[in-house]
Amino acid sequence: MTYITPIYLFTILLWWGITDAWPILTMAKTPGGAVPDPAIVPYVHASRAILAPYATVSAAPKGDTDPSRNSTMRSSMNATSSRMVSVSNTSLTPASA
Repeated sequence: MTYITPIYLFTILLWWGITDAWPILTMAKTPGGAVPDPAIVPYVHASRAILAPYATVSAAPKGDTDPSRNSTMRSSMNATSSRMVSVSNTSLTPASA
């Protein structure tokens, strides 16, 4: 069940890419099927120019996110554990005078 939704969405995107994507992306027609108004063309180009960096950054590989392999995190964890005090040998009874 985990893979059903992504496969379904990818199938829809693939079908759109095969049938309708090229005329819409090249602005030969609008998604409604009409010829685009020349007055909106600069706005379409500007919005695509603004969205393109976001798409490329979000598609970029994120790198290693495993904190156990991060040397800075590991060294700070070691420093913290060396400052821990053991309380197992302390007595919890009140001291007698």
